[in-house]
Amino acid sequence: LPDYEYAILDEAHDIERVASDAVGLRVSEGMVLHLLNRLAPSSDKGGKTRVGLIGRYLHLEELCDSALQAAWAAMKNYFLQVQRLFGSRREQQMRLRQAPDLPRELGSALADLAGALGEGARLATDEEAELEISAAAKRASALAESIIVWSAQSDPGHVYWLERAGWGNSERLKLRSAPVHVGQWLEETLFGGTRSVVLTSATLATGRGVSQHGAFAFLRERLGVPAFHAQDQLGESIPDSVLEASASLDLELDERPEPVDPKGEIDPDDARIEMGRAGRYEERDEPRRAKELLLGSPFDYAKQARLVLPDIPVPNAPGYFEALVEETRKACLESAGGVFVLFTSYSQLNQVYSALEAELSFHGFVLLKQGGGQTRTRMLDTFRQAKRCILFGVETFWQGVDVAGDALSTVIISKLPFPVPSDPIVEARSEQIEALGGNAFMDYSVPQAIIRLKQGFGRLIRRKTDSGTVVILDSRIRNKAYGRHFLNALPPAEVLL
Repeated sequence: LPDYEYAILDEAHDIERVASDAVGLRVSEGMVLHLLNRLAPSSDKGGKTRVGLIGRYLHLEELCDSALQAAWAAMKNYFLQVQRLFGSRREQQMRLRQAPDLPRELGSALADLAGALGEGARLATDEEAELEISAAAKRASALAESIIVWSAQSDPGHVYWLERAGWGNSERLKLRSAPVHVGQWLEETLFGGTRSVVLTSATLATGRGVSQHGAFAFLRERLGVPAFHAQDQLGESIPDSVLEASASLDLELDERPEPVDPKGEIDPDDARIEMGRAGRYEERDEPRRAKELLLGSPFDYAKQARLVLPDIPVPNAPGYFEALVEETRKACLESAGGVFVLFTSYSQLNQVYSALEAELSFHGFVLLKQGGGQTRTRMLDTFRQAKRCILFGVETFWQGVDVAGDALSTVIISKLPFPVPSDPIVEARSEQIEALGGNAFMDYSVPQAIIRLKQGFGRLIRRKTDSGTVVILDSRIRNKAYGRHFLNALPPAEVLL
């Protein structure tokens, strides 16, 4: 990107995940295999056929052959040792709390290969060859650096883990890492180099009451940005005529507009946080702080939406699965239009789909199941065109999907979308919160689940003319003490118990 002084980030509820991916490492066995095959693919007999990059540019063979052979051998040995770290475990992820004893040859072999390719690019006789060989050299160098850094695992601010997909000969391994907290990186790369950053999303706020520090507390804490003092807040509601002005406000608080609704009676369905710049552009001693603004929705949820909360056994309790299937069946059959059934895992999706497939098909519904071979785009096209369609989906259908009108009239949410406690990033961040005296469940898991639940709920009403029903099949939202935080964060729909 060119230099900039202002930045506006939409869908900013995802900023921590996106920043974690940007800062962390992701190196897979497939990435290394792809590079080596691109240079000189393996033959069925284990030799090398010269149909890759080296086959097209023959001067590379003498330069790269020994380095390439070493890289092939080192790759096979390295990932064999990585695979053995799993032992008899069946989990798809495994967190590593200390650097494993792994062979060092792969990183050095890829670095040597990068050097040989770089020399080959220098000796290339035409520009196209130089560019193509240089790109391969850069790729080999990047993989070498990532593998060396990951294997050392020397950054205490990162969490390191392994992932695997597939089984047996088709199993592929990934080396992963991510920062436990992204605040410092965001300060150095985004907040610290701009006059102002605006974060906006319909689900930035986790509602009033999750934290004693306000609806934006979770986001502020995860990003490491303190709030303005109470007297410096913009207020919870600002008329449209002032909204554009508020987006360009910096730290000049004496020029801020007066809040129209200081008591915060409006529902926090939309939200903005503006990061005022203090540093390169202004000499200030105080830390950068966030001005907060919660905006109401243009939709009349009380008239347009119904929220149904059946009283069924809690997840994993006796009778839960049977009740989940029955309530899903009833909601589908009673729907006036299309239905989204949203799950937190493929396992539960497949179980419920198998239990209902025959009956729902008999009643004339077109059934779509994520993971059945169709792309998300293809599934959505079919869903919009079919008159009576039920889509069974997981994470990617909870957000970023827009189906307006009668095509979608019911959203069924099978379970409150808490993050998986055993996920390495979740586990590491929870441990950090507990070490600092916090409550990981209330300070991290609940707010994360609230944001995702709001995203799922938001699939229903996309226009002022839309109407429909959201069914949440997790009785913890009505029976557990923390359930009120979820209900307070959702739009004010008519609630049916």
